[in-house]
Amino acid sequence: MKKASLLISILILLLFLSGCWDYKEINDVSLTRAITIDWEEETKEYIVCIQLINLKGMGKGVELNPQIIEGRGKTIVDALKNIIAITAKSSYWGHLTMIIIGQDIANKGLDDLLDWIARSPEVQLTINILLSTEKTAKEILTRGNQIKMVVMTEYGMIKAFRYISKMPNITANKVINHVQRKDLYAVIPTIKIVEMDGESFTEIAGSAYFKNGKLAGVLSSIDTMKFIFIINEIEGGILTIPTGERNSYVTLDIFRSSTKTKIDFPEDDIQITVNIKPIVNISEIDGFEDYTNKKGRKVLKEMADSYLEKEIEGFIEEVQKSPGIDIFNFGNKIKKTHPRVWKKINKDWEEIFKELKVVVNSDIKIKSSRHISKPIGVDTE
Repeated sequence: MKKASLLISILILLLFLSGCWDYKEINDVSLTRAITIDWEEETKEYIVCIQLINLKGMGKGVELNPQIIEGRGKTIVDALKNIIAITAKSSYWGHLTMIIIGQDIANKGLDDLLDWIARSPEVQLTINILLSTEKTAKEILTRGNQIKMVVMTEYGMIKAFRYISKMPNITANKVINHVQRKDLYAVIPTIKIVEMDGESFTEIAGSAYFKNGKLAGVLSSIDTMKFIFIINEIEGGILTIPTGERNSYVTLDIFRSSTKTKIDFPEDDIQITVNIKPIVNISEIDGFEDYTNKKGRKVLKEMADSYLEKEIEGFIEEVQKSPGIDIFNFGNKIKKTHPRVWKKINKDWEEIFKELKVVVNSDIKIKSSRHISKPIGVDTE
C-alpha cells in the first residue's frame, strides 16, 4: 500500500510539473479516477457520479481519500458542468480508467454516451466502458470499497481480469465502431459488487452484448471465456478439465492461445470452423492418475480437447437459439473474405446465423507441470 501511494504521488507530481498545452493549476483541478452514468426515466435526467482522488501528506505518509460527487442534467455534459459547480474545480481526466454505465443507460441505448465520448477532448478513446449489473452504476462507487478501487485501477484492475479471461478486451473506439455498423455487435465487460468478510468489493467478470446500441443480453464469466476463445483474445486463465475419475479434475494454466476461423461452402451451404490452439501447463492434478508421462499426457490432451470443443460448440448453439444474434461477428468475417457471398446473404444473415453449422477443433499443447511431475498421491518409488 505504501509503495502504491508513493508511486501515485510521483506520477501526479510529474504530471503537473511537466509542460502541457492544456496546463491547469493543481489547486483548480480534481483528479478523476472513475465515472458512473445512470439514466432516471422519471425525471428524464442523467445522473453522473465521479470518483475524485484527494491526496493528503507526502512520501510515506501519503493518504488516498476518494470522494464521490454527483451531478444531474438533461445531458451528460450538463450533469458534468453541475459537478464543477459543486466542487468549484474542473476535472482532470488523464487518470480516468473506466466509465461504468447503468442498465437503464444500456436499455435506453449507447448513442448519447458514445457521442459524448467521441466529442470530449479529455476522454481517451482507449478507455474501457463497463456495465454495472447492480441496480445502478452509482452503487459501484458508493457501495464498493473505494480505496481498493483506486489502488486496483491504478495497478491494472482491468488488465488483471483480462489476463484471466473474465472480460473482453474492447475499448470505447471499438464500441463506437461496432454500434455504428449494422453487421457488428458490441460486447462490453460487466462489473458487480461482491461481499467478502463483511466488506464490499468490485469484481469485473462477465460481459454484456448489444444490438443496434441497446442491451440485448448478458454472459456469465464462464461463457465470456468461451466467447473470448472464439474471437481470439485469450490472454491467460485456467481450464478445469473433468477426468475419468469420480469428482476429480485437472487444472491447466493457459500461457497463450491462438484461434483461426475458416469459412467453407460445402454443397452451397455455409460452415464455420473455429480452430483453437491453446498452450498450457499442468497446474494441478486432483486425483491419483498420472498425466505427466507420455501416455498420461496423450490421455489428458484428448480429454481436454474433447471438453473444450464440446463446451464451446454448446455455447455457440445456445447463442444461436437465444438471442439468435451473431455476437461472434462471423458475418463480418464472411464479408471480408467472401464479399460476393456476403452481398447475397447479408439481408438474411440473422436467420442464416440461427441455423449456421459451426465446428470447433481444439489442439491443446501441454508444456510442463512446473516443479513436480507425478501427482502428490502417486508413489514415486
